[in-house]
Amino acid sequence: MNFFAMKFWQKSNMFSARRLKDKIDDWQSPPLNPILVIVFLAGFSVAVALYLAANYKKSAISELITGKLPAIGAIMGGDLSTENELSQMVPFASLDDFKNYLDGGRQAYESGLFEEMLADAQQADFDLPTLENENGDQAISQAAAKKYFSLAPVEKQSAADVIQLAGQKIYFSPQNQYYLPKSVKNRNLTGVTMIFDGADLQKAAQIGTIPQDGNFLIAQNILAVFLDAGLAVYDVSDPASPKELWRGRIEDGSEIVASEHYNSKLYLVVKTDIDPANPCPIKPFEIKGNPFVVDCRQIFHPEKNIFSDAVFTVLEINPLQGEVVNHLSFVGQNRESLALISQGNIYAAWRQDREEISFFNDFLQSKCKSLLPNYLLEKTAKLPAAEISLAGKEFELRRLFSSWLSTVSEKEKERVASEMISRLQEYLRDNSGAFEQTVISKIDMEKFGFGRQALIKGYLPDRQFISLSAGNLRLLALSGRMAARKMAWFITGQTNFGDSLKNPAGAYFLDADLNVEAEASNMDLSHQVCGARFTEKKAYLMGCSLDDPISAVDFDPASLGLRGNFSSALPAYIYPIGDELLLAISKNGKTIKITLFDAVLPAKIKKLAEYDLNDYWIDFEAAYQSFTADNANSRFFLPVSRGGYIFSYAAADLALEEILQSVDASRAGFFGDNLYLAGERGIEFFSAPDWKKIKSIKF
Repeated sequence: MNFFAMKFWQKSNMFSARRLKDKIDDWQSPPLNPILVIVFLAGFSVAVALYLAANYKKSAISELITGKLPAIGAIMGGDLSTENELSQMVPFASLDDFKNYLDGGRQAYESGLFEEMLADAQQADFDLPTLENENGDQAISQAAAKKYFSLAPVEKQSAADVIQLAGQKIYFSPQNQYYLPKSVKNRNLTGVTMIFDGADLQKAAQIGTIPQDGNFLIAQNILAVFLDAGLAVYDVSDPASPKELWRGRIEDGSEIVASEHYNSKLYLVVKTDIDPANPCPIKPFEIKGNPFVVDCRQIFHPEKNIFSDAVFTVLEINPLQGEVVNHLSFVGQNRESLALISQGNIYAAWRQDREEISFFNDFLQSKCKSLLPNYLLEKTAKLPAAEISLAGKEFELRRLFSSWLSTVSEKEKERVASEMISRLQEYLRDNSGAFEQTVISKIDMEKFGFGRQALIKGYLPDRQFISLSAGNLRLLALSGRMAARKMAWFITGQTNFGDSLKNPAGAYFLDADLNVEAEASNMDLSHQVCGARFTEKKAYLMGCSLDDPISAVDFDPASLGLRGNFSSALPAYIYPIGDELLLAISKNGKTIKITLFDAVLPAKIKKLAEYDLNDYWIDFEAAYQSFTADNANSRFFLPVSRGGYIFSYAAADLALEEILQSVDASRAGFFGDNLYLAGERGIEFFSAPDWKKIKSIKF
């Protein structure tokens, strides 16, 4: 059995002979003798599957398209009011209620043949830094784009890391302290987190040790170390004698996806995979050896069905006592829901798309009546209400088009398909926002419940595409590309349209109450977007191919959406210096190129200076996490093996100030006129302006 037939029969809830009789034939054929109907449909369903399996790759539909179609795309437009209303968040009433909701979400939104065919065709590993994209070019994954935008992150002080400065103390957890294979029975060996007195750097010394290593948060003398399967919390008010307060452990199938220490509380977001057979209660977290249980009636969901495969639990914890003060749980999607904790604010975001069969049927009825026969329009109009799964509806829609196009000439096939794709482009330009949508909800921190909501057009690929500044949310939502590909697949049977697809996006500026202060919902980008980084008034976008330019988008509410592209040799690490300058560190053969840009006007990014550094790119890539900048004094540290370089970018120029011979740094940082380099073998301190080494501590 070939691919198409196999995928058809693998769908357990699609079409058996009995299901075809009950769910499809009642709206496609007049009543017949029941026995004859059963016999006929049993043979017919097998014949259809075998016919499509044998002819799928050879069909006139699939033959006609590659390289012959006009561009497909969509630009989000219009106001925010669409058919999909915001739905209230309500708790499940019982276990059965939860199961019914999951079943409804699967029926409406579960991946069908298009998604399975696309995944099988691409076989893409999105954790790889580069891979072949659909056009054979070198591609950049979202994981790689995130890395290229990660130099000296603006949220470093509030995010967990292996080094933190708190007052006059430095906390450091050297990486790679132990590598133990799974076969080693004693896996209790741990590294340490060291505490250094930095009041007088010439006398800097280690003053304490915590017997745990990992990323950590510290505030008000409370240090929380994140372990592989939980966290350990310490009181470090006496650094010479840290005291373990309590431990927490996440259960199998759960992970901590966000954290922050704010206003004497520790906030965690734990994502837990849903077990469809037993979705609740859940036990996402264990604290001081006691499971924290979330009952079915404590888990919230949108009234409107969404596909759900995870529960997100927000925990507000008293770090001194190890007690959960407040908690809130809600369903979402593993890959398409987000939870953001920043500056004491908590936001949740989830996809809320319109069911695509109804969307596509609306396109046919409103744009294609002059192209298609009446019987085909009548049959497709009945599909949205058919009581069969989404995958079943998709298969039937493809079958209808395949059957009809097989009855017309080759020339007519090409004309009809080309015209439908052209009309689809026009339709999506005005309506894609009604198909792909995202709900943003702000958690009310006083009531610890869901507060205001906003509905935006498009989707947020991951955490990179949302930023919080001064209580305002900036969002970059992508839309239309996958909608266009799927709509075109209904017509053509093809999953790959490459460069013929446009890349629509929308920029949104929301105030603290989630009111839309400004939006630019009609941006049409020249390339796909795989990464984003925000400054106070801008966002920089990285494409998904090494040949794509980098885009700059204005996020000032008065000029939101103004944008421009500029070229930088890729792969490149991008570091915005405020809103006026931009630094790009790129590969130049085997060595390193540094480029400084004027970024005052997003539409007119100008190159100011270049510096070719005769050192190995591979060494910088191995140490990029220790890049750091001192914007107050217009300088930055660029790490390589066994030290690095201090550059000045004053007077719109790049100048080498000093070459430092030091440890292989895994982290570095400026504080005042000093620089520290911390690595597995030690920590060293240097002082401006001559950058002499003033202290070296070996481990």
